[in-house]
Amino acid sequence: MTYPNNPHQPGYGPHNEPATSYSGPPQPTEPNTYAGPTGSFTPPPQNSSASRVILIIALCVALVFGVGATITAISLFSGEEEPSTDTAGDGEDPSESSSPPLEEEEPAAEGPTSPVAVTYTTPSGFSVNINTTLVTPLYDEYTVDILTMDGVDTYESVFVTSYLLPFDTTDYSDDQKVTTIDSLDTVLGKLNSDEPGMASVAGRDAVVDYIEQAGTTQDVISYDSYFFFDGWYLVQVGCQPDEKTSEVETACQSILETVSW
Repeated sequence: MTYPNNPHQPGYGPHNEPATSYSGPPQPTEPNTYAGPTGSFTPPPQNSSASRVILIIALCVALVFGVGATITAISLFSGEEEPSTDTAGDGEDPSESSSPPLEEEEPAAEGPTSPVAVTYTTPSGFSVNINTTLVTPLYDEYTVDILTMDGVDTYESVFVTSYLLPFDTTDYSDDQKVTTIDSLDTVLGKLNSDEPGMASVAGRDAVVDYIEQAGTTQDVISYDSYFFFDGWYLVQVGCQPDEKTSEVETACQSILETVSW
């Protein structure tokens, strides 16, 4: 019995011609086995250990640079500066200054608050007159003793004044002391043109000045003044005769030799 299109019977084919024999590569004799193509075949080269190491290193480098770039970008966008790695040398903390700490300036020394107490020996024939006052004080802070001659109607006096200066004259030169007294002419209303000068009085350096000025009970009063500078203090001894010049000079000399503070 003949079946149409039966591949196992002769005459199979589009023209009813016998099928030609298979001339391709040999087929496996066992099922499910691939024999591979004919001819020579070169397999692809296998990855060596060195190639793997290079690949791993490249991946690590890329990872590190990627992380660093990400951190830098975050720092830039966040406005924060990266910490400095600079050192101050010898392992010191760069945040610590190598400059020595500034020393605080000591406050200026304050001067005394009152005139210095003055002592002296009262000359014979004179006594402190509490009913008279100083005509023209030179500075605001002062104490004064005015001694007048006893038993006379004329004004014969010696006065001792202790001033508290508004400045320290400890380091003053002689010229500075003279200039200081000379600058008081306007305060006194000095009428004469005599200039003050330095002198040694009873073993002390003093500025000596002869002064004429307007008085309160007299038109013009005149007297010799001896000024002793001592830091913040100024001690003045004035000798003011009216008619008893000799007696006043003796009393004045006694006070100059015994005055102390």
